[in-house]
Amino acid sequence: MALTNHEQFLEAAGRGQKILIALPHAAGIDEIGAGLSLAAHLKSMGKSVDIVSDGYSAKAEHKLFSGADAIRPTLGALQHFVISVPVQNIKLENIAYTIAGDELRIMLTPQAENWSAEHVRAEATPYRYDLAITVGAQDMDALGAVYRSAPDFWRTVPILNIDHSPANERFGAVNVVDMKATAVSEIVYDLLREKHPDSVQGTSATALLAGVIGKTRNFKTDNVSPKTLTIAADLVTRGAERERIVGELYRNKNIETLRLWGRALVRLRTDSEQKLAWTLLTRQDFVSAGAKEEELTGIVEDLLGASPDIALSCVLYEGQDNIVHGILHTHQGTDVFAIANDWKPVGSPRQVLFSLPAGTALVDAERLVLEKIRKGEKE
Repeated sequence: MALTNHEQFLEAAGRGQKILIALPHAAGIDEIGAGLSLAAHLKSMGKSVDIVSDGYSAKAEHKLFSGADAIRPTLGALQHFVISVPVQNIKLENIAYTIAGDELRIMLTPQAENWSAEHVRAEATPYRYDLAITVGAQDMDALGAVYRSAPDFWRTVPILNIDHSPANERFGAVNVVDMKATAVSEIVYDLLREKHPDSVQGTSATALLAGVIGKTRNFKTDNVSPKTLTIAADLVTRGAERERIVGELYRNKNIETLRLWGRALVRLRTDSEQKLAWTLLTRQDFVSAGAKEEELTGIVEDLLGASPDIALSCVLYEGQDNIVHGILHTHQGTDVFAIANDWKPVGSPRQVLFSLPAGTALVDAERLVLEKIRKGEKE
């Protein structure tokens, strides 16, 4: 009998020894919770596991998660480059190196006889990971620089793909894509409960419940199913700290963030026909609020997207580099990458960050972005 996708996933994960878990650029609470729970389970099986998310930086709500400080923002080196020379007959007296311009030069000094060019062998070691698991990535581009910096690695390593987006490209050797799931944390719960039910306890249960609550905005989205509620109830019985999760996600905004949100609301504009909400923020808004650009993510997700009548939300703001940047967030599956394609977007299928050309004024940026959104909607 053929194995199910879940069985194929668990079997492949069991064979891997050095595993990379890759989350999308600007990973949300759902992807982080799912990735950390999966990592904890694999580590308990004796696996070596690293987690990476392009550009990751710790936020206040990430205190919910045990192990979040181990998430790396870059992929780092994947191989060693080894230069070998024989020392059986020619003994080494000294080794040194220097950097001349953009070139590294390694000097080997033998005791007596010299080496010749045919003695030297150079080769790269195997990749440091023998398996990669993507969590919540619609396609490889959703991984951002984690993919772009090492495309050969991603073409070589076996990939296990976990997602719930209908647009997922099934790029993995094994694809666990459940379009009925409300969150990837729900899928990871199913995977672990199937063969390893005891692994979903305490901090792992809290991480998965945080993912579900974060993705459904505390069970307020219209795709919450009876299964979602059943899973949430089971996670609570397994030690998930629901009150702490709700407090960290929805009751921890500092005064500076609230001031910035207030300024965003003053300029809030909507297009009910296209279910669109957007706002503009000047550099002076940040100065007056005492807030940082990192606090903008909550505006598009929690503030502009709080209404069920909004499918797409956008914030355009003047950055410290005097360039207008934008955050575009979809709540109902709009292709935000296609909308922002002219401005080199980075991010996930749910949310992208982009930058307008230098010298673009904020009002001109508003016109350009709205034109692109409306054109995309018509197509």
